[in-house]
Amino acid sequence: MRINKIQGIGVNDLRGKVDTANSRSYSIWKDIIRRCYSKEKAKFKCYTKVKVCKEWLLYSNFKKWYDENFPLKLEQEGWEMQIDKDLLSGENKIYSPETCIFLPRKINGFLSNKQSSNTSGITGVSYIKKNNSWVAKIRNFDNHGKIYLGYFSNKNTAGRVYKKARAEQAEKVRDVLRSLRYNKDIIELIK
Repeated sequence: MRINKIQGIGVNDLRGKVDTANSRSYSIWKDIIRRCYSKEKAKFKCYTKVKVCKEWLLYSNFKKWYDENFPLKLEQEGWEMQIDKDLLSGENKIYSPETCIFLPRKINGFLSNKQSSNTSGITGVSYIKKNNSWVAKIRNFDNHGKIYLGYFSNKNTAGRVYKKARAEQAEKVRDVLRSLRYNKDIIELIK
């Protein structure tokens, strides 16, 4: 049997044994491998240092973990679930059984909003050249719209305002996780 490799590194060892073409676990696994090892990695800048553990380079190992951990009940209640590696892996971004968890998409989006992608060096703060000021803004957890927190003469003040708003939004996220009966340790990681 021909070995089916994904991005030259991931091995689909279940090809021909199960219907991987229509499998959500396979789709998620393939996407993880693609994001971490694709030649087009430049479009996934936040994945430049992200890896997949050796164990999960074999699809059957990932599928076993997926089958044991996917929260089907939450999905049946209407929550769109996504795999997250950021909450549990800290600075060492790695997809592994120890560092991954399924979270509702809305919550996963909140976590990714924390990353800084601006020139100020402070998350949620950007410089507005036309009026020589710093703006603080945050994504509204309830509706994903932006909340403009104000314009400030210096970026540190704007950063403090953002940090306070982030804490308020994080409490909303923790409340949702409590209502979904997530583990207390997971809830406490939400910042």
